[in-house]
Amino acid sequence: IIWILSIALSSPYFIFSDTSNDDSIFYCIDSKTPWTNLTELDYETVDLIDEAAIVTEFVCAFPIPFFIIVICYGLIAFKLRKNSRILGSGQTFKILITTVLCFFFCWVLYYLVPIITLVNSNTEWPGAEQLYPLSECLAFFNSCLNPIIYVFIGRNYKQILRKSIPFLLENTFRERTDPTEIQEDNTV
Repeated sequence: IIWILSIALSSPYFIFSDTSNDDSIFYCIDSKTPWTNLTELDYETVDLIDEAAIVTEFVCAFPIPFFIIVICYGLIAFKLRKNSRILGSGQTFKILITTVLCFFFCWVLYYLVPIITLVNSNTEWPGAEQLYPLSECLAFFNSCLNPIIYVFIGRNYKQILRKSIPFLLENTFRERTDPTEIQEDNTV
């Protein structure tokens, strides 16, 4: 059911997307409409379709997944709280909260910029051009954050970090005089 819903919600991208080429460089463009020879009335319809697509994408791609994540992580926290020895000193709860907050802050701008642009469509909003690349970078950076969160909020990261940094520094700055020692280090 999830796959069918995902395909249905992404089908407008197949209809309203196109490519353009300039000196053998291809660009993806939002064609707004697959039809040509539009009248003024048709342009109004295209604008309505565009507005509906922006609002639908916002609702289906941000608040719904966010609330699903909050509910699932809330259920995990509830189950762990019942078994307090697993919850430990709150590390797991911190990981859950941090993961949810990172998802929210990384993706909110990505979905709010088109909404703000839509609301301010009659006025020129100069900040939109600067916010689009920033919002995309933040949104895609979220994929990198979860492993980092798990490592740095996990239980033993401080001990591992304390042990690993001196070890790395010792190995980096140690004088290597014996050629077999260099070969042994390279085989590891």
